[in-house]
Amino acid sequence: MMKGIWVTRPKEELDSAKKIVEKYGFEFLGIPLIEFEKLNIPVLKENFEAIVFSSKTGVRFFFEEKFLRDILKKAKIVFCVGKETQSSLKNYLEKYSININLAPLPKKFQGEDLANLL
Repeated sequence: MMKGIWVTRPKEELDSAKKIVEKYGFEFLGIPLIEFEKLNIPVLKENFEAIVFSSKTGVRFFFEEKFLRDILKKAKIVFCVGKETQSSLKNYLEKYSININLAPLPKKFQGEDLANLL
């Protein structure tokens, strides 16, 4: 009997998770329990030093807005909390031909270690 694994990722991320689960011989049970919604918020200040991305979803929503892509070019340094977030950011940077100063990843992918890099 094949064992199943429930995956509770957002709907748009289930396909990639399914490939991984099935690669290891498990039955995939995709249950999208969470959903992300982009909020329309104004940029409060253009006088800043750094930008921190904490998720690949945040990266995706950020790059949907041209004015935010333009602001990104003004950052002295950009941080990512984890490998997947950084990989997503690099893909968008390449897509839009944006060059930035990208900080190294924190040793542990949590806010406290990121703060130590700041």
